[in-house]
Amino acid sequence: MTDKPRYDGIPLDIALDNIATAFDLDTDTLIDYAGEDDVGGYHASYDDGFPIGSMWRVEGQILYALTRISKPLDVLELGTSRGCSATHILTALTRNEGGFLDCVDNGSQTAVIGDLIPAHFVGKYTIHQTDMEAFIAAAPDASYDLILEDGMHTPEQVEMVWRAAYRLLRPGGIILSHDAEHFIVGEAVREGIARAGYFGAIPPARTVLIAPSDCGFAYWKKPFEADGELVDAPKPKRKRKPAK
Repeated sequence: MTDKPRYDGIPLDIALDNIATAFDLDTDTLIDYAGEDDVGGYHASYDDGFPIGSMWRVEGQILYALTRISKPLDVLELGTSRGCSATHILTALTRNEGGFLDCVDNGSQTAVIGDLIPAHFVGKYTIHQTDMEAFIAAAPDASYDLILEDGMHTPEQVEMVWRAAYRLLRPGGIILSHDAEHFIVGEAVREGIARAGYFGAIPPARTVLIAPSDCGFAYWKKPFEADGELVDAPKPKRKRKPAK
């Protein structure tokens, strides 16, 4: 069994400043949006509304703030589980007064996908209980403004998602991978992103760990400019229809 190391994550406001700088966003606005978020999440020391395996509160605040400031029309969540991160996204979309969420999960980790998503969000999201790769292969080009990857955390799956993200994201779109600094699976997440060419991209993908979480994010924003290409731009796979 791997011993859990002591983590030295950075404070939320510094993490938000780092992300704002990387994405050319206003730091104060991003911090203000994070302060709005009251959804909660997992916390090792107290009951914050969601069970172990859910996103930590501080990570949910980052996800919420990015959703608020970027005002995405279409969001893709890969790995929904019981619905903590989906609730952060949907709360932000509602306050933005627009946007829709596609949740993709094969149901292998939870009996009821999204069962903790509040009922008042019905109609603002769809749960697709299907294979992640099949869903991605069938999705149209440039169909999302924000992608959250939080799947099985194998290098192969992460690489597949990040390669597809270049095709799926509209210019200015954002991709996040959860658990990119986790002491067990973080190395596999980072390996998948590296295989896809994003740590060598222009601009490069980055990672951040936010105290008190032990999970962290990897993050990247697709440039608007034509010269902001990946060093080794992934070639989109041929589209396939999901298996019936």
